[in-house]
Amino acid sequence: MADKLEKLEDFREDLITCGHCMGCNVFNWWTLDKWVDCCPSGKKFGFISYFAVGRVELGRALLEEEIEPQDIEVLKKIAYACPTCGACILQCKEFKEMDNIAIIEALRAKMVELGYGPMPEHTKFAQAVDTVNNPYGESHEKRFDWLPEGTNLDKDAEIGYFVGCTSAYREQELAKATVKLLNKANINFQLIGSDEYCCGSPLLRTGIRDKAIELAKHNVETIKKKGIKKVIFSCAGCYRTFKEDYPKIVGDLGFEVIHVTQFFEQMLKEGLLKLKKSINKIITYHDPCHMGRHIHLTKKKIGVFDAPRNLLKAIPGIELKEMVRIRENAWCCGAGGGVKAAFKDLALTTAIDRIEEALSTGAEILVSACPFCRRNLMDAINAKNASIDFKDIVELLEESID
Repeated sequence: MADKLEKLEDFREDLITCGHCMGCNVFNWWTLDKWVDCCPSGKKFGFISYFAVGRVELGRALLEEEIEPQDIEVLKKIAYACPTCGACILQCKEFKEMDNIAIIEALRAKMVELGYGPMPEHTKFAQAVDTVNNPYGESHEKRFDWLPEGTNLDKDAEIGYFVGCTSAYREQELAKATVKLLNKANINFQLIGSDEYCCGSPLLRTGIRDKAIELAKHNVETIKKKGIKKVIFSCAGCYRTFKEDYPKIVGDLGFEVIHVTQFFEQMLKEGLLKLKKSINKIITYHDPCHMGRHIHLTKKKIGVFDAPRNLLKAIPGIELKEMVRIRENAWCCGAGGGVKAAFKDLALTTAIDRIEEALSTGAEILVSACPFCRRNLMDAINAKNASIDFKDIVELLEESID
């Protein structure tokens, strides 16, 4: 069914020829001029098996049928205790083009196929998606309860806003700010509406592919029926899934896929987005993996790095101070790849590392462009009782345009 999504067998040569050099445990000096950690899982657990090289070896052993039944539970933890941030790819590509994100996702899909995976927490959210079309188990009928009264929607607009489950049910301030910003910028748009289902990212990242394929076909068909020519996303995970995974499942989508920061950068250049209100704050920006490295590395494409920064610099009064690990070298928030659900300690300690790095810049606000990053980084801020606020970039834009 998922014949266009990479299978573990497709990576046999990479799995066998990996040199086990352990270069995937740090950001290399030629990209950052210093050695700093790049792998959240490896840093947390310490063993070689929790770095990319360990999962590559696990994939090889799985293909070579060297796995013993008594080892499954330990190996499952190794396979899934990874946010699939892709930082390891940056190091490996200097020597060998290995797409570790695709390898780990194919490894998980193979484990699901063999009955070894996923984690119980992933099974739970997969069941929720199957019954109510979102991983949180919330009522599908309440998917748009957050919509502000008086929002101007155009059912014939060629621009569609795909809200995503996390913004619809958990980080609703982000969804509200997005539609308010679109209205204030006089952009005609429509929502996907009652037929918007989970994009399938949580399932694809954890190897649960069959249901994700159904979701992809449903969402693409729905968008086409509505006559939408351009879909914008405020969720980095939804954006990545539509841009990278959906074409492998359904072929040509028939519409443009663009992150909201790219869209508003275009509006800024065309003079349609006028940012006038000053926000006199020192801020630092966190690059979400799904709109950065997941797009940027090994695919000969460019991740969404410049658009958010160009927008932030256009806001009067903003002073942007960068962290050490940024752009393709950014430290992960820790929430992706099913980690937030199944390995809460790993997710939180990874996010705390990022908060400490943000604090070192002297910033008053940590800004990002993903509801999942928002949730996990805010959890870390609260856990540390840190003296820094968090805002999504859309919230700052909506405040400034006012």
